Amino acid sequence: MRLNQSLFIGIHLFHELDATVSDHAEKIVALANRLESERKFSLDSLVHLAQALSTLRRWDDLLDLTQRALEQYENHERFIGIKAIALDRLGRSAEAATSLKALIDAGVDEPFALQTYLNIVIRSGFTTEAIGLLETVLGQENDKQKKYQYLQLFFNLVYFTTPESSRCLDILFQMAPLVDQSKEDEEGSFLVKYFMASQVATHEISQEKIADINVRFENFFKNFPNSNILKQATLPTDGDADSIMAAIEKIVGNHENKQKFYKKVSNELRTGTVPFPFAWRPQNVLQNIRDLPHLWEKCKRSSTLERQYHLTMVARDFVPAGATTVDGKIPLIDLTALLILQDLDLLDHLFKFFPKIAIGQATFSNLNELIRPISGSVYAKRCSDLQEKLKEHSGNEKQVPPFLNIWDRSRCEMSGING
Repeated sequence: MRLNQSLFIGIHLFHELDATVSDHAEKIVALANRLESERKFSLDSLVHLAQALSTLRRWDDLLDLTQRALEQYENHERFIGIKAIALDRLGRSAEAATSLKALIDAGVDEPFALQTYLNIVIRSGFTTEAIGLLETVLGQENDKQKKYQYLQLFFNLVYFTTPESSRCLDILFQMAPLVDQSKEDEEGSFLVKYFMASQVATHEISQEKIADINVRFENFFKNFPNSNILKQATLPTDGDADSIMAAIEKIVGNHENKQKFYKKVSNELRTGTVPFPFAWRPQNVLQNIRDLPHLWEKCKRSSTLERQYHLTMVARDFVPAGATTVDGKIPLIDLTALLILQDLDLLDHLFKFFPKIAIGQATFSNLNELIRPISGSVYAKRCSDLQEKLKEHSGNEKQVPPFLNIWDRSRCEMSGING
């Protein structure tokens, strides 16, 4: 660097700036453009720059950087993982999964790559493959913190598929000694998982284990009396309906002002005074509607006066587009569109007409949540059928579906590249 711009100071500043902070990340990228013209970046410098680009969500630039880094450091495991993140965020999830699977099959111990791969296959609904991979990883993992994280994920996947399975509790009891009971989030999450699994368990839990868990519950309520994760409360046994409802509202924080707001907005939506996006109405406006599939079913059965449940498909000035205008284009399909296509039995035709479609990462995550036992949708079966239909068009269920060019900028976040 010239004109009183010290190369030494520039390099020092480049590494001292925090790549996870947006303002710092901007300065790191600006410095990199100057420094790279003067010297060849080391591996650590490239990783630091990659973190800055991910913080700024500059995925195209990050992909370019990883390709240059892999030319310089051939087959470097960390950069294969970072490249996969960039590909995933750019909608090229199948490419990302393929490269990561090859890395994992080769026996490379790269947690960053493993986590990225698991995120993709789980989000896409390939839970069986994810479970098998986690079983292998857990058998080889000795690090306490990593094992705890993998066990959490393992429990979620097994509970998601077979909540009544004895494996759920077995996994929890493996996790029990690894949980830091002094941390509200860790201990609270563990106890909630135990409560969920024990309610549907089909085999008996030993009295010794029950006693240990009960002590942990008591300690949690004592140490974290105001926790939002898990609360202890007593409902009146001899009270009337109003007193019981008042006690429940006190626990969940369902205040009168909030109810008035929901009623006001719901009435405005019903009369057509205020428009509100269809997918945002469940819970946000309509308290009697649990989720989007529930709203869609209610919509189909609603009367002409119940506008709060209606889906407005077209405006008055709508002009239908001809097939030639969309030829060669990639449609972006949301959950509402998928539910409509499913009802009209047009999903197969969609894939025949468009060689590739785009579905948001949030849509896949939402589908997974809707299918979950207990906490999922009342219409979980149709959501599961929808997910299976999407997987059916993958061509090979052992791979992440090739049509999943997932493009959802609102979910484009990555951290921990330097870790």
